[in-house]
Amino acid sequence: MTKKLKHFIKGVGSVVDLAPPPRASRFIPRDTDSERLRGDFERIGIDMTRVLEMQRNDGKATHPQNT
Repeated sequence: MTKKLKHFIKGVGSVVDLAPPPRASRFIPRDTDSERLRGDFERIGIDMTRVLEMQRNDGKATHPQNT
């Protein structure tokens, strides 16, 4: 490996070290367990309502994504 290539790689490595890795804490939800569960149940309820509406309309989709 030539000296120029070694210096180049060392320089690139030093630049990469300046950019810190993303913090994992920003991916961890900040809501409490009960708040997240409530949100899950709300989304399940919405899905169930859509299915019941579809059944009531003889299988015709009522949601824009299903049309």
